[in-house]
Amino acid sequence: MPSGNADAAARERLARLAREIADGDAGALVDWKACAEDALFALREAHAQACPALRDARLDAVAANVNTEPAETWMQALGAEIETLDLRLYEVAQADDAYGLVVLHATEGADFEKAAKTHDIDVRRCRQTGRARGQGARKLQPAQALANHADAALLHISFVSGGALGFGRSTVPDREPSPDGFFSWLDLRQWPPVLTSTRLTVCDLTWTPAHGGLWAALVSPEPGAWTLRVTQTPLQGDAAWQTLPMPTFLKGAPIISIGFAGADLLVADRNRVWIYRDPATLPAPEQVLEAPAQDLRHGKASGFARTGDGRTCVLCAGAFHEWRDGRMHATGIQAHGLDALSCAPTGASRFAWVDAGNEHLVEADLDTGELRTHALAHIDGRVELRDAGDGWIALLRWNEPSHQHDIAQLWHPATERLLRLGYGALGRAGALAQWFPLPDGRTVAADFEKAFVLGDLEALVRRLGDTPAR
Repeated sequence: MPSGNADAAARERLARLAREIADGDAGALVDWKACAEDALFALREAHAQACPALRDARLDAVAANVNTEPAETWMQALGAEIETLDLRLYEVAQADDAYGLVVLHATEGADFEKAAKTHDIDVRRCRQTGRARGQGARKLQPAQALANHADAALLHISFVSGGALGFGRSTVPDREPSPDGFFSWLDLRQWPPVLTSTRLTVCDLTWTPAHGGLWAALVSPEPGAWTLRVTQTPLQGDAAWQTLPMPTFLKGAPIISIGFAGADLLVADRNRVWIYRDPATLPAPEQVLEAPAQDLRHGKASGFARTGDGRTCVLCAGAFHEWRDGRMHATGIQAHGLDALSCAPTGASRFAWVDAGNEHLVEADLDTGELRTHALAHIDGRVELRDAGDGWIALLRWNEPSHQHDIAQLWHPATERLLRLGYGALGRAGALAQWFPLPDGRTVAADFEKAFVLGDLEALVRRLGDTPAR
């Protein structure tokens, strides 16, 4: 009889625990956006005193392996490894945007499940399917590494332009900013690049080979306060960057994009375009397009698209306009709903961009007006396009790396060939921000903290072509 009373008391205690976890008053409450390592920390905070085995280093290794995977994946992996410690991991249903997690001794598991069912509380035991008891978590295998982290340059590269110029900053730990500024111009004629400090805060950068080589930078000393600078000698100090005159209303525009069309510099906001003819002479701008304000319902992004044969289009109020014969021409090509334009040339008269849902590439032909769509696969979230050279386009996934998605892809529009860089192809690199060729033909890929040289593009294509599909 005493044993029966003890069992009943234990079941009631477990039922009370399930109710408290469901209400957020016990266990580990983990935000739905949390990664595996954050969840493990919360579990240890809540349960390590009663379950000291939670401090086992094997759990850290599993959490690192699945850290940025979806919650379903990391819960199952942690649960499988926790069971090797004679413990069990349960998820208790939550009404809020969080997961209620509890760790119990294996001997309490069955009674906890029964007590929760009796009180109509939804609990789920976290474990991987197909794993025998005590087998531990199934590890996710990364792709073959294409770069050595020891050789990475510690840089955040914000922009890369023609003329082998970049803009960014050093990410060397504890490095003090230069007295001349926190950011740097990057001379990409050699690798690692030579850094020249600047006080300018650059928000866009473009280049033309005309005028003997001319750079233009959109500079913002503070949000909504734009200036335009141009120079032929970008590495000779901030004084070498001359300021172009700008209309007062353009200085406060929320979105501005800049791009060269031959020797002329175009500036676009959400529904207007201006041109600086022969910008090296610091001329006043001329307005060349104003889309009706009601067209802003189609999109508020501005940006530039270039074809393989060098033509320039401007996205304005959800529609592309081509600069040709000294004026803007409507193309009839629309790109609705974009918050930002990510674009790359795909052929002589063609260019492509990522649609508003980040689900398709849309390819347009300026000569025919034809549109083709290409569904994105194995890559999700925000996708950025970069011209990788030799007819290849790099698709960069700006989300945190995941075993379930590629970190990048290389697409060759002329042949429709697609090469995939799976998780781990750049070690534990974060979301990729840049992909560009160096003047010597080598390829650089960069996340927000470091940059890797991947070698010659042709050799990289051969290497990726030999990689089995994941």
